Amino acid sequence: MTTQFFNRALIVFLSVALSATFTLTGCGGGDDAGGGGDATPTKTDDGGSKASGGGDRTPFPAAKATASVSGKVMFKGDKPTVKKIRIQGDDFCMAQHPTAPNDETYLIGDDNTIANVFVYVKSGADKWEFKVPSTPVMLEQKGCTYMPHVFGIMAGQTVTVKSSDETKHNVHFKGKKNKAFNFSQVFNQSDDQKFSREEIMAPVECDVHSWMRSYANIVYHTLHDVTAAGGAFELPKLPPGDYEIAAVHEALGTQTQKITVADGDSKTIEFTFSK
Repeated sequence: MTTQFFNRALIVFLSVALSATFTLTGCGGGDDAGGGGDATPTKTDDGGSKASGGGDRTPFPAAKATASVSGKVMFKGDKPTVKKIRIQGDDFCMAQHPTAPNDETYLIGDDNTIANVFVYVKSGADKWEFKVPSTPVMLEQKGCTYMPHVFGIMAGQTVTVKSSDETKHNVHFKGKKNKAFNFSQVFNQSDDQKFSREEIMAPVECDVHSWMRSYANIVYHTLHDVTAAGGAFELPKLPPGDYEIAAVHEALGTQTQKITVADGDSKTIEFTFSK
């Protein structure tokens, strides 16, 4: 009798202990567990970024960010032929472009400056955590064209995609490191999306209008810029230190330069691409 009671008590004890162990294991968060809200994205081992509230990085020292790097992006050699876009299959789009518009791949000025080049701090800012900007980046479909053609955004920041066209569009993100999205939009519709991983020159297309394309550049910080007409860029508010600056063009590739800035420095660099 005593032995049977002891065995039953032992079985009950082991069952309760085992159940508690499974419960704790199931509720425990893994490395990718999110904490909710706009967590600061941090760089992963494979060069991407993920939302994380912790890590061994320190907050970006904004008070010490007194240096800046600026410059221009130039083209050397024979300029590529600018192609014309053939607008067809949509009466609204055709009405917006009585003459065929230029393809935006090679926007090279008379002074050989290049627009639509994404310039960012590739390395040197890894030790800091950056606050995700609360202001969304706007990607607009206007005149059956994506505006802007190239944009930069921080991982975790909102991109608002809006259609200003009185026709049906399709928004298809075709990145390789971030989760794809694909949805339709009608006039005055807007949708918010977020990216979680670092990825450069990730295409956003329209399956309805094959000529429509924009490029998202997702990084884990706010130290980036896109050249406009004139090829100029500026990376303000850099703390003293060593940096690698990268310039990326959708067709001409990537160039990098290493630079050291001291407190209060205003340094100038130039990137030159050729085909």
